[in-house]
Amino acid sequence: MNTIPLHGKLPCALCFTSKNQPWGEGISENDGWRLENNPCSWGASNPSILILGFSKGNNQTNNILKSNFNDIPFKGMRNNLTNILRKLNLLKDNEIIDEKICESKSEFSFGSLIRCSISKKDLSTQKFIKSGDIIKSAATDKTGMLIINNCVKQFLKNLPPKLKIVIMLSNDDNYVEACMNTFKIVHPDIKKINDVAYANNQVTFIHVIHPSGASGKHIPDWLNGTTGKQAYKRELAINAIKSSNINLSNI
Repeated sequence: MNTIPLHGKLPCALCFTSKNQPWGEGISENDGWRLENNPCSWGASNPSILILGFSKGNNQTNNILKSNFNDIPFKGMRNNLTNILRKLNLLKDNEIIDEKICESKSEFSFGSLIRCSISKKDLSTQKFIKSGDIIKSAATDKTGMLIINNCVKQFLKNLPPKLKIVIMLSNDDNYVEACMNTFKIVHPDIKKINDVAYANNQVTFIHVIHPSGASGKHIPDWLNGTTGKQAYKRELAINAIKSSNINLSNI
């Protein structure tokens, strides 16, 4: 049966020339992008809901070899992520995301679109950075999209039949379009639902505001705004949840 990768560190070196470097130590640089070989998965292997960030940022990769494994995902942004999922009715008001990020029979699985940690070279400083407009940059760059395509083909082609919803963190317009086009390569029956969602007969992919500090000024608008672009996108996300095949009473 098709499954999401098992909870743990993943043995993938698809984008790396050397296939034998230990997890967390391999680095690949290409055309202004850097990949750190630290792919991961958390939670259930046969979930109803999959939460995908973009990649692991500085908070998640700092001292990653010595970090408690379950403390890595969405570190520094879990309160925002909890509030986002509550707004979508995917978490109850008395639940927090920390309780779901574990190896269990939970209905949730967690990871990132790019399972390794990606950074982009800042031409002004010649340093590699993992923040700022990196999501938009990757979604509009040939090399960035090649990395995204590799990860989608490797980890998101064979989805378990129980999976109903994939929550994508970031509703940047370029990112939504790039992700939809990439998923259509491995799931050609996907069709657009609205400006933040697309689906096939099994799975609905829904983009929400990113919970990181970089989206800080937009998060209150997405959560509680009554007008504006983020409030509009929130309502589209909620409507996509309602139109999906998921039974929220089982979550």
